[in-house]
Amino acid sequence: MQNYVKKGGMLAIIDGNVLDIEEYCKNHSSLEDEIVVSNYNSDNQIIISGTTNQISKAKTYFEGLNISVKPLNVSGGFHSPLMRSIEEPFAKELTQCNFYPNINTIFSNVDAEPYENEDDIRLKLKMQLSKPVLWNNIMHALRRSQVETIIECGPQKTLTNLFRNVSGIEAYSYLRESEHVRQLLHEKYSCSKCIKDLIERGLTIIACTYNYNDDLETYQNEVIENGKKLRKLSKNYQIEEFDRLL
Repeated sequence: MQNYVKKGGMLAIIDGNVLDIEEYCKNHSSLEDEIVVSNYNSDNQIIISGTTNQISKAKTYFEGLNISVKPLNVSGGFHSPLMRSIEEPFAKELTQCNFYPNINTIFSNVDAEPYENEDDIRLKLKMQLSKPVLWNNIMHALRRSQVETIIECGPQKTLTNLFRNVSGIEAYSYLRESEHVRQLLHEKYSCSKCIKDLIERGLTIIACTYNYNDDLETYQNEVIENGKKLRKLSKNYQIEEFDRLL
């Protein structure tokens, strides 16, 4: 991949004003010497990507304003127009992949919205090569979706630290806080088992209750359909598989 893209780099800017950073990139970028915001990581952390020349100039500029910056140890200016040349080859490779969007909800970096279908996945994976990562928006979208606990499975705790700036979400690194995380999972297991048992009891009551309703349409809509919904909800609690993983 590195053979197809312009040489570049990335720079983390800590506690800088987002609008000022965007304005700097807009005023200094050109078609031959580009620099853009590439990651909106949090309210106080922005990543910019650009050519090696532009990243060097930006580092000097923001350091002159007493703003903390850190060059990233990467081989290119990812999530920026520098990656456009590999979009089509990458898109071609994606046509050979199968995706199953309905198994779990996955948010796209491009718009901080859940993927809708296979075509949506392929399109946005292609777009995210040259578009900024809206990670801050994703974190707040998860909070609006009633997510309360995040477990990071990677080797570091970068995302864990970012989530700790989002009110209402507890974040943990599995590798660095494994015992605490295992306890959380066991608590979730116990709660899920209670819910599953409650649903199963409800289904049993539905099946054993005599139908005194002569209106078949009402019976279908209010009993049969709701029973199907409960059965589907019950299947979402994969207790045996969860227990095996623990």
